[in-house]
Amino acid sequence: MNEVARQSTDMSLYAPLGLVANPFKVSGDSESQIGTQLEIRSQANLLLSAIRENTQRDIPLPVRVLKPSDMPSSYPLNAMSGAEYVLSNDESLNVLHAYVQLFMMRQGRLRAILAILAERLVFRDLVGTLVLYFKDVLSEPDPSLTSYQALSPDDMAAFVADFDEDPRGTIERYFGAPDIERRPEFADIADMRLSSLEADVDPEDDLQEVDSTVAEALGAHDEPPALEADTDAQAPNPAGVADYLIEYTREHLSPVIARALRVYRSRGLAAAAAELKVTKAPRKTLSALAKLARVRYSGVAIILDGFDNWAGVPAETRIKIAGTLFELQMLLAPDAFFVFAGEQGLASEIDNVFGSAQCVEWEFPNLVEIEQDPDCLTSEIVDRWCSAAAMAGSLTLSAIDPVLAQLMVEAEGSLTGFVRMAAAAVEDAAVRASTALDEHSLAVGLAASEGR
Repeated sequence: MNEVARQSTDMSLYAPLGLVANPFKVSGDSESQIGTQLEIRSQANLLLSAIRENTQRDIPLPVRVLKPSDMPSSYPLNAMSGAEYVLSNDESLNVLHAYVQLFMMRQGRLRAILAILAERLVFRDLVGTLVLYFKDVLSEPDPSLTSYQALSPDDMAAFVADFDEDPRGTIERYFGAPDIERRPEFADIADMRLSSLEADVDPEDDLQEVDSTVAEALGAHDEPPALEADTDAQAPNPAGVADYLIEYTREHLSPVIARALRVYRSRGLAAAAAELKVTKAPRKTLSALAKLARVRYSGVAIILDGFDNWAGVPAETRIKIAGTLFELQMLLAPDAFFVFAGEQGLASEIDNVFGSAQCVEWEFPNLVEIEQDPDCLTSEIVDRWCSAAAMAGSLTLSAIDPVLAQLMVEAEGSLTGFVRMAAAAVEDAAVRASTALDEHSLAVGLAASEGR
């Protein structure tokens, strides 16, 4: 595999060049349909640039992705998948996203969003989130809590000293490693609690997240297997410290999140994610979950897609969904923002909700030309790919850049040959944190053409 393919997803790598990505980089070594691959990726880059720009704002805007109406749905679907891959893996972008399709709202307008966001938060890096969250908790202790008063000074001092030295390791020692399920005997037992909760809860009824009618998860109060035999002198009372941190969360953030922390400690990730969905007040839980996410992430993007059948949804349901999204847009700001993907005019009720949205047009402007001549190289194609990969407000690369212009000459009209060289040149400049392509980049690009 070549050096270009080996580079990990890291938007910060390309920031000195004013780019969110290498506009000429393809997946792996395959040069099959390279132009189509890069055209799809360019549209993903447009969305990623808009999302990154949103993370720089004090109050993020909604983002409206306009899908084309005159081409197969596979193209925008692949572009969205490409953007999702980066959102899921790029720690420098540091955005938590939830991808919610219209059909998922059958389980509840809010519950669908809550369910996906809960799973993303838990399975992406729950321990990393807890490290930063508990750091904040330790900075403002609450001595009024019963669990705090039950701790000895040595208990808390040991935890703080351990946490300061090794935050991540300490969370795993006190709450368990991020295992999927620590109690395999419970893994195949269905949790029936969700079936007893209302799918949609009106705002006036969204009062209390949990009460005596909401049962505990199986094994919620069991001691984690990894801690049962813990004799580490630096962790004299892990259960007592955990009780305090959980009670603090219940009183200051959310009782549902507190329950999920207890379930995570006893059972693991899967049970914790499920616990976050068990709430009688999904608005409150969703808001608290977004706040928790923002402790760890630069932004939370809720992507709404799959609205192709919107016209077939009953009018009353469409109005309710639009009303819920308007309400959530206000409720979740500034912690989370919506990205709505769909054709222009397809879901006018949703368009009205996001009237102030930043617009991203997925036009796939080079697609016809590339499919007619897959190896055709033009300055217009190069310019569009560079522009799509540009960070907002940055000067972009273009076909008149001296290095790219020279590589176009060397490619002799071959898109495949040019992309191979240009990708290597841009990657070289990015690795060296250069703000422009230079002679070294040119030499690397030319060497790529020769297979060195």
